[in-house]
Amino acid sequence: MSSSTNSLDRVGRHHRVRLDDLEHGLALYLDGVLQLSSADERRYHAALVRPLIAAVGPDPRVLIIGGGDGCAARDVLACAPRATVTVIDHEPLVLELATTHPALTAINEGALSDPRVSVVCADAESAIARLPTAGFDAVYLDLTDPDHPGFDASRFAQLVNRAAALVSVRGGLAMHAGSPFLHGSWSQVVTAFAIALATRQRVAYLVEVPSFGSWSFLAAAQERPSLDGIGHPVLRLQC
Repeated sequence: MSSSTNSLDRVGRHHRVRLDDLEHGLALYLDGVLQLSSADERRYHAALVRPLIAAVGPDPRVLIIGGGDGCAARDVLACAPRATVTVIDHEPLVLELATTHPALTAINEGALSDPRVSVVCADAESAIARLPTAGFDAVYLDLTDPDHPGFDASRFAQLVNRAAALVSVRGGLAMHAGSPFLHGSWSQVVTAFAIALATRQRVAYLVEVPSFGSWSFLAAAQERPSLDGIGHPVLRLQC
C-alpha cells in the first residue's frame, strides 16, 4: 500500500475499509474488494445515474441505497441541480471518510455535505421499511457486488421489490448488476429486477469500466430511460 497520507486501513462497524493512494488515483476497498477507483469511477457513475435521472422529470426526489462514497449523489446533483437526495449506507466509516477525507471529498465534490443531500446511516432493509410508499422519483441501488459470498437470491429479490414500492408514478429505479461474465448470480439479479419493475419501461446495458471489466446496469421508469447521455460506448442487453 502507498505511504501517502491519503492512504488508510481501518476496521469499521461492518467492513474493513482501505484507501490506497496509487499512481493512477485513489482506490477504495471494502473487505479487500475494490469498490471505487478515481481513475474510472466517473464512467461507472455516469452509467448508473444518467439514464434514470433524465427520465423522471424535474425536481426529482432521489433515494440512493448504498453509495456511501458520495459519487452517485454528486452525479445526481450535477444532472438535476434542484433534486433532493437521501443517501442510505450502513457503514459509518465510509460515510465519515466521504465527508471528511480530503482526497475522497475532492472526488465526490463534497456531495454528502451539500444541503440538498440527507445522509442516513442504516441497514438498507430496515431503512426501506420506514420510508413512504411511492415517495421517490428515482431510486438507485448502489450496493456491493451481487456475487459476494453471502448473496441470497430470495432476500435480494425482496429488497428490489421493496425498493420498487418506493418509486412514484412518474419515477423509476436503477442499479448495477455486476458482470454477466464473472458473476454467477447475474441472471438472478436481472430476473428479480424485471419482475419488480414489470410495469415500467426497462433497459439493460453493458459499459466497460476498466477497474471492473464489462459491467452491467439496469434502469426502469415510466418513460424508457435513454442511454444517449452516458458518454461512453454502451452495449444493450436483454431485460
